[in-house]
Amino acid sequence: MTQRISPLYKGLGYSQGEIAALRDLFLSLSKGVRASRQYPSQHPIPTQFKTLFFRKLRNFFESTEVLAVKVTHDTLFVEDEAIFKGTTASENIAGLLHRDGVRYLEITSGITEQEASSLFEAFVTCSGRDEGAEDIVNLFWQVGFEHVTYDVVDVFEVSEMQELREEFDSTREPAIADDIPPIDNESEPLELPKTLAERFTDLAVYSPEETATLREMAESDRTVDAKSQVVELLLLMCESSDSPQDISQIVEALQSIFDKTIQAASFPRMTIILHKIRDLLDSGDIESPTAKKRLNDFVYRCGDSLRIKMIVEALNRHEDLDLHPARQYLSELGWESFNHLLWMLGELAFYPARKMVCDLLVEKGIDKIDLLGSAVFDSRWYLVRNVVWVLGETGHARALGFLRRVAAHPDLRVRIEVVKALGKISDPARIELLLALTQDEDEKIRTMVAEELGRTRSESAYVGLRKIVLSKDFVDAPPTEMRKLIDAMVASGGVAAVETVREVLDRSPLFNRAPIRRLQDAALPALKRSDTPEALKLLTKLANDTKSRYSVTAKRLLAQRQFKQEKRVDDESA
Repeated sequence: MTQRISPLYKGLGYSQGEIAALRDLFLSLSKGVRASRQYPSQHPIPTQFKTLFFRKLRNFFESTEVLAVKVTHDTLFVEDEAIFKGTTASENIAGLLHRDGVRYLEITSGITEQEASSLFEAFVTCSGRDEGAEDIVNLFWQVGFEHVTYDVVDVFEVSEMQELREEFDSTREPAIADDIPPIDNESEPLELPKTLAERFTDLAVYSPEETATLREMAESDRTVDAKSQVVELLLLMCESSDSPQDISQIVEALQSIFDKTIQAASFPRMTIILHKIRDLLDSGDIESPTAKKRLNDFVYRCGDSLRIKMIVEALNRHEDLDLHPARQYLSELGWESFNHLLWMLGELAFYPARKMVCDLLVEKGIDKIDLLGSAVFDSRWYLVRNVVWVLGETGHARALGFLRRVAAHPDLRVRIEVVKALGKISDPARIELLLALTQDEDEKIRTMVAEELGRTRSESAYVGLRKIVLSKDFVDAPPTEMRKLIDAMVASGGVAAVETVREVLDRSPLFNRAPIRRLQDAALPALKRSDTPEALKLLTKLANDTKSRYSVTAKRLLAQRQFKQEKRVDDESA
């Protein structure tokens, strides 16, 4: 076998800081190999681990020229100090090297990123558990490294060969149990006792007691939650382990289980796992700082961009999924996941799921209006409309600033939602924005704004509406819009609004009377919106003036007013 030991390996004298850096380097490599086996090649996580491996190499070579390690079946040594130890499973990087004969490995400081990538990929390729796994030495040879050298044994070492000899020693007596009689194929078959033979005559027939027992056993098997038991076991191991490497492997196993649970859209199980980890962290039973950090990182990843994307994919695969557990899980996430929830709105395929997320954002966004409102600048109109709805549902005054910025959105559907949202916010500052929207290019928007202003019953709304109604261009407004705006002015203006209507009715232009008459015909019925004595007095005066063109309309309005009063009295006395 090859006895060569590279002179570079002897007497390097690594410092404790360099040895710690090597431990971190090979632990990162081990994690990267496992991650690359779990995720597809195009996934960003393997690429990130590969980049991290090269960066840690470059950082190590800032203080030394050579990285040299000795390889055993489960451990990597530097100057007789273990820097990496794992099981003999195929994922163990020490085991991979030792399995194929590598006993020493050296990397020099001139290693390129391409060589580091090829070294990483060689470990990934050889980490499979199938019998056809690649030989890592063969892959090293194919790459033709310039800055990676290695010593390979040609045959098994003496100690390894001795174990094989003992295993396959032909002189050893085979172990035969004393209580097992030799089988005589020529002897006649044994006869079972008659009672026993009769008992097994019909195996398909069970007694009632046997049927009940089998049913209980099946029910007991169904109640066993194997995945939950695995999670419990892993958390117990995490609680009791002091090895940073073991803890990292345990948390990675938890992460793998959790990610598969997301893919299965099992939101109740996801919530249970999250609760168990939080309860363990809160219990104070974990003494290892590494375990605390790894589990806190796990909790953070439960709502990171990758997991939220996986959740969206799961929801888009199941249109009829019960969304209550999904909402319960998402509500457990912290503020660091808020922007990811906003992102979900633009990616979910089905309305029920989008509505669920919108309702959740109302609940979470009441204290995070700035984060919520920032989404109104998104280029997707449907996302902006959903966010405007959420802003309105919060009823928060700070939402007005974001609604003002999106009030001139090019999509009509967004502007309609802005008007609806303004109707849900009670802050007086909304009046100014509503009045500005009376100049919107779309008549539907202007009509909706008029109706909303009529419900405000505020002086500022009246002042703005009066200015619109008395403007010279208002006579050319569409009939519906004209009627709605005058109704809103009367409803919000009280006594002053009645005087404004009187002013409109008293107009008598010499020319072009038709537009003024149309305005007056819209203004008079608006008096039914006012409960003031002044409105009643004006209607009575017009009704009694038989020469007035408003007499008939005023009488009808008085009759309607009287009917409403009588009905109100009847309802109160009932």
